[in-house]
Amino acid sequence: MRNLDGKTAVWPSLVGQSGEAAAEAIRAERPDLGIVATIPENAMVTRDMRFDRVRIFVNGEGNVIKPPRVG
Repeated sequence: MRNLDGKTAVWPSLVGQSGEAAAEAIRAERPDLGIVATIPENAMVTRDMRFDRVRIFVNGEGNVIKPPRVG
């Protein structure tokens, strides 16, 4: 899925991959993003919307559990 600028905003193909590999792939595709963070699945996070951030939620094994997205 792409945003209004035509840049990728959601990465469903990364589900199941390691969080580290997903972060590298996102940084390679979107070097303009300021924050690409790997987050444990049950961690508390703020609910603010940031267009320079991607959160990558991972399970206990470090694998991506839902599509990372800008926000």
